[in-house]
Amino acid sequence: GVTTSATQASLSFSAGVTGGDAMIEIQGPDGTATVNLADGTPASGVATAINSLREFTGIFSSGTDIFTEEYGSEATIRIRNISGSGIVDTGNGTLPPGGVIMTQGVDVEATFMGESFTGKGNRLSLDTEGFRGTVELMPDTASGTDYTFSIRRSGLLLQMGIEANFESQLTVGISSINPDHLGI
Repeated sequence: GVTTSATQASLSFSAGVTGGDAMIEIQGPDGTATVNLADGTPASGVATAINSLREFTGIFSSGTDIFTEEYGSEATIRIRNISGSGIVDTGNGTLPPGGVIMTQGVDVEATFMGESFTGKGNRLSLDTEGFRGTVELMPDTASGTDYTFSIRRSGLLLQMGIEANFESQLTVGISSINPDHLGI
């Protein structure tokens, strides 16, 4: 079952820009962009400005909250106040000129057949004596969620080493042996 849900990186903007104009640099999983914010820009205006750069950064807004599109520890948000005298107020503290704030998501953790696994984002690579494969969980899968699945076809088991043990076995699966699918 899922012991830790994968999350997106997220930040909240509580009050916007005060004390002067600010130019902020927004860095997300897909890249970096800058935006100028005028003194008095409300939190909703900051979120709208960040949302307009979504295709460049991989960060989007919902209300006054911003999130990465991706999940996991590699999904990061880094915001730096690079110029101007304005202070940007986030739900995680104030961002004065020269200040930086950063947050990251969390990778999924789960148990499978009695073993613990840490994934990358929502994806788990499982390698046990009875199963080897990749499982991708739906976004926002809750901790404590248990899944049951069955394997319909087990594939071809090949012994690759001298000793007959799990470490030297390889299972190969072919989804169809229809000549059209094999290219014959």
